[in-house]
Formats: sequence, structure tokens, C-alpha cells
Amino acid sequence: MRNINLRYVDEAYDENGLLTRFDITMPDNFNFAYDVVDDIAINDPERTAMVWCNPEGEEHVFTFADMKTWSDKTANFLADCGIGRGDFVMVILRRHYQFWFTMLALEKLGAVAVPATFMLKEHDLTYRLTGEDGLVFTVLGDGECEEGQVWEAAMFAAHQKLGRLVAIIDNNELQIDGCIHDVCDPGDLGEKFAAFGWDVQRVCGHDIPALIELFGRIKAEAADTARPVCVIARTVKGKGVSFMENQAGWHGKAPKPEELEKALAELSADAE
Repeated sequence: MRNINLRYVDEAYDENGLLTRFDITMPDNFNFAYDVVDDIAINDPERTAMVWCNPEGEEHVFTFADMKTWSDKTANFLADCGIGRGDFVMVILRRHYQFWFTMLALEKLGAVAVPATFMLKEHDLTYRLTGEDGLVFTVLGDGECEEGQVWEAAMFAAHQKLGRLVAIIDNNELQIDGCIHDVCDPGDLGEKFAAFGWDVQRVCGHDIPALIELFGRIKAEAADTARPVCVIARTVKGKGVSFMENQAGWHGKAPKPEELEKALAELSADAE
């Protein structure tokens, strides 16, 4: 069997045969359908690529030559439909073997496959196909903002002008290890997000009318801005429960039955 994978990785092993280095050397123009599937189809056409079966006992065996033939035919059909490089294509084929012909075909065309469940109803499909005016929300803890990946994403979102992205920071100043200013002080998170090119809004996270008003305004202005929005929601951890408020120890801890009963009683009293 040809070790085609070695074209795209650089590996090193120690004297015991244990992997010590693994680097991907994939070229910028790498295309899995052409560079792997079709390559095997040409050099080892009868090699088995896929065995498909279903609960009813139906079985189909496809060689790499079969996969090349059917994905080429599918790619030609999709190209005739006007699908090309960079196009997003929703694929709903359940677990049928034709799914894999389609995925390879889209790869060959440079299109982006978007697999979707067959359980989508008409209104679900309509929303996914015409819902470009929607907003995307993500919720972050202030302690979570000590992680580098948050700032990589923040920089990327601003650079790509993702004006329909809204990040809500739960700013209660406590994380699992204690106060955020003692663990790894992030400073003023609003100022940091603003420096990354975000539109920063500040609100009390417990003020429901204020939150409704703010999100309504963000939605109304979304079409006219290219800046993602950061909402700094000032909150109190465990608010409304006397023995939980501002206690870092309750960050990931479940209450005992008697504690739960007391907490629910206090919250119910506040609601009244």
C-alpha cells in the first residue's frame, strides 16, 4: 500500500519507535478529492474506498475508481447548475452513499459544503437560506477572557467586519480560582475590546428592561455597521442567594438538596 500520507506530513521517531515530531506540510493548493482520492483511484483503482450498508441489509462496495467516477459526474452536474469556487451548498442526503460523492464533488469545485439534517422543516430551510440578517450571539465569562484564543477571535471578527456578531461578557469578576484581578488581571475588558475594533456597550446584567432595550437597539443598527459588538454585562455571581453571592467557590459546584431548597426559597421571595 502506498503511504500517500507521507507527502503531507514530516514525522520523526526515537529509538523506541515513538513519535517525537509531527508537522503538516500540506501545500496551499491541497485538495483532498484530487490529491488523495483521485490519486489512489489512478494508482490503485480497485482498492476499497467505502462499504455502505443500511439496517435493511442493503450493501454497496465502492472502490476508489468508483469514487472518482461518481464524484466527477456529480461535480460536472453541479458545475452545470452554476456552482463554483467559494459557493456555499447545503447538503441534505441523510446517510445515503451519494452524500460522499457530493462532498468530494464540492471539494473538487472549491465550493463549501454545509451538511444539514434531513429533519429540517420548510421554515427551517427558509431561515437558513434567507437568514443573513440574523445576529450571532456568544457568551463569555470574564475569566475566560484570559485565554489567548478569545483575543485571536476578537481580532479576526473585527478584521472580517462581522457586524452581526455580539459577544456578551458576564462580568462578575470571579472565576473558578478566585477574583479575576488576583488570578490574571484583565484590566478593563471594554477598553480592550474597543482597542480590537469592537463597539462596546455596558449594561447591568440583572436589569432585564435595559438588556431588552440594548439588544433591540443592536439589532436595529446591525445592518448599518461592520463592527462586532461587545456587551459588558456587570453581574453578581449567585445574585439573590445569600450564601452564594460573590462566592467563587460556587463557580462549578452543585448545591446539596437542603441548599437548593433554601436557594429557591430566597429567589422566590425576591420574585414576589
